[in-house]
Amino acid sequence: MKTSTRKYTYPLNIEREYVYFLKRITKELRKNTLNNLDKIYDIVLKYRKLRQDSENDEIEEEIDTDIILPILAILSSYVLKQELERLYNSVRSYVTKDLEKETHNALKKTAQETETLARLKEAEYSLEDYKDEFIQDNEELIEKLTNDYRNKLKQTIKNSIDYGYPKAMLADEIKKNLHSIDNRAELIGVDQIGRATGRLNQYFQQKMGCNKYIWQTMLDSRVRPAHRVREGKMFYWNNPPYDGHPGMAIRCRCKAKPVFED
Repeated sequence: MKTSTRKYTYPLNIEREYVYFLKRITKELRKNTLNNLDKIYDIVLKYRKLRQDSENDEIEEEIDTDIILPILAILSSYVLKQELERLYNSVRSYVTKDLEKETHNALKKTAQETETLARLKEAEYSLEDYKDEFIQDNEELIEKLTNDYRNKLKQTIKNSIDYGYPKAMLADEIKKNLHSIDNRAELIGVDQIGRATGRLNQYFQQKMGCNKYIWQTMLDSRVRPAHRVREGKMFYWNNPPYDGHPGMAIRCRCKAKPVFED
C-alpha cells in the first residue's frame, strides 16, 4: 500500500471565483431593486389607496410585470451556462493535476506510475455526464436563489401595502432580503465546488484502480467534529460514511488522498 506525502490541497481559488460570480448576481439584484425603490413605493401607495375601497387582484400581475421581471432580467442563461462550464473545467483540471502529483509522489517513476497515469488520462474522455449534471444542478440552485428573492420581495411589497410601512421601513425590509441572498450565494459557491471536487476525485481514483483513500481535513476551526475524527483514517469508495465521501456533506472541504495498491 502506498500513499503520497504531499500536503493537503484544496481548490480555494476556484471556490472564490464561483462565490464572486454569484455575488455579482446578487449585487446586480441589489442595485436594480434599490434603483426601483421609488417605483416600488408608488405601487405600494396605489394599492394601499385602492384597498381602502375594495380588494384588488391586479397587484400580483403588476408587481411581476413592472418590478420583479425587470429586476431578474439581469441573468442571461447563456452567460450563466458559459460560466458554469468554465468553473467545471477548472475543477476538473485541478483534480487531475492534483492526482498526477499524488501519483508521482507515491509511486516514484515506476511502471505502476506510468500505468496509473495512463488510466487517469483515459478517464478524462468520458466526463460529459458529470459536466452536464454540474451545470444543470447549479442552474437550478441559482434559479431557486432568484425565485426565493422574488417571493420575498413580493411578500415585502404586500406587507408594506397591508401594514402601512413608510418608505424607509420598506427599504430596510428589502435590504434584509438582499442580505439573506448574499449569504445563500456564498453557501452555494462553497458547497458546489467542494462537492464537484469530491465527485471527480472519486470518479478518477476508481478509474485509476484506487479502491480506498485516506480522509484529510483542512485542520482548521471550520472542520465539523464528525469529520475531524476521520482525519488520517482509511475509507473505501464502496462503503461511504453516513454523510458521504469527502466533499459530499454541505460545505465540506475535506479531501480523499488516494491509496495505491502494491
